[in-house]
Amino acid sequence: MDKIKANAKATKCWNFFNELSRALMAERGYELMKPRGGYRAAYLFPKGTIKQISYYGKPELSFRCSDDWNWYTNKKRCPDPEQIQCHSVDIPGPLWRKDDDGTKPVKGWNVAIYGLDHKYHCVYGTYFDRVDRRWGWKETSVQEVISQYLT
Repeated sequence: MDKIKANAKATKCWNFFNELSRALMAERGYELMKPRGGYRAAYLFPKGTIKQISYYGKPELSFRCSDDWNWYTNKKRCPDPEQIQCHSVDIPGPLWRKDDDGTKPVKGWNVAIYGLDHKYHCVYGTYFDRVDRRWGWKETSVQEVISQYLT
């Protein structure tokens, strides 16, 4: 994917995430954790659930905007060798781990919801269609996301 297309996708995802943040913070008391230290991910989560953000999971019905999905962190940070970080069902699976090392994340800009199954599901942006084995782009509105997932 060339850099111009990636930048356009990032911009569209951040714009959607910001609109979603404004709506959920105003209407449903969600809280926002913005990117820190050059890391390009942000979380939007139900009020009072921030302590659930860890290597082992995120708050149910929280949202994440990022281009990093499906990787293994090194075993010093997360000793569970089976724990996939930011596990998305809509992005190809993680690379194979060697020894105690972590793996690089699979790239794909999107906004995803952390479901009751404890996995991320794309609500806006890049996704991988496993049937057609092709990358696609999902467009939706903030109100569609709220009515589909949060009512």
